[in-house]
Amino acid sequence: MTNRPSELSVLFARLSHFSGMVRERTCVAIAQLLSNDEWRDPVQRHIQQWMESQSLESVAIFALLIWIRARIENPDTTLPDVEHMLAKYPSPSLLSLLLLRELYGRIVPAPDWCLLFSDNAPSDLEADDFFQKYARNFLPPMYMNTAGNITRRTGEPFTKQWAWEWHGLLNGTGTEPDARVMDHWGRPDSEHYIAVDFKLSEIYRSAYLRALAWAICHDVLPENHALILAARCCPIDIAVWRVHGVARPAWWPKVPSLTGTVDITAAHVMLELETLWEHQASGDNDWIPVQASGRVGGGASPVELEIYGLFQRCIGPSIPTAAEVAEWYRATDY
Repeated sequence: MTNRPSELSVLFARLSHFSGMVRERTCVAIAQLLSNDEWRDPVQRHIQQWMESQSLESVAIFALLIWIRARIENPDTTLPDVEHMLAKYPSPSLLSLLLLRELYGRIVPAPDWCLLFSDNAPSDLEADDFFQKYARNFLPPMYMNTAGNITRRTGEPFTKQWAWEWHGLLNGTGTEPDARVMDHWGRPDSEHYIAVDFKLSEIYRSAYLRALAWAICHDVLPENHALILAARCCPIDIAVWRVHGVARPAWWPKVPSLTGTVDITAAHVMLELETLWEHQASGDNDWIPVQASGRVGGGASPVELEIYGLFQRCIGPSIPTAAEVAEWYRATDY
């Protein structure tokens, strides 16, 4: 194929698409090409070239995600030499360390954390109004909520450091902050993209990873805690890549065809869940549901169902409600 380099350029350009689903599918497609004898060598070169051209921590990790997917597809896939990878990787971070160890194991050493951020934020720095206003729009609210919690609980200026790193990346990449790009989420009265990351999103996320390195270097957070927070920044759940599709379990709620004018779908699902719970509480099952989620019914009123299994021990004078326990489980953060 004479146009192979140009074809690969088009494919790799999809790694910069604002849709998270497009980028995930692009990683899978490139990983599959690594198992093709005709494409393997040019694809490997292209991965290396693309990786070395990235300047943002949260974007460069897609090269590592491609190799991880390739090993999931084919465990015999030959990885690049680890020393070469470490020498050429352009934007190391806590997240890249986790992904490199996923590929090569514990032989990958922890970097000098104090080299993974720019410098300390000036003491008189006032966070930019744009940064404060749109941090929860360009990234999930988890990031700002966690940053605020760290700042309050430690008394250290974590949020200010994040804002400082954000300013540095804006200047370094020549990016003008502009919220109008968020119009591409979708029309207000139509479908929206589930996962959206614009260039400003990656600048926010990369600055956050730099702030986590600052937190380790200045003993604001223990290393293991900061690594957990960094893992939450990964745009793709690697564990899900390892899950293979199976048939819907027999116990999953089912909704019969309804012909009446009153929608009783939700009520029917609740009755099915009550039956499931009673059967589980009776001790007849030799298994305990830990987590399950999916859609029930496919008609005009489908129900999105989430099931969580918890072992609870009450500590203190008051007993929390099931709703409070479920909300705590879903929203637990630093």
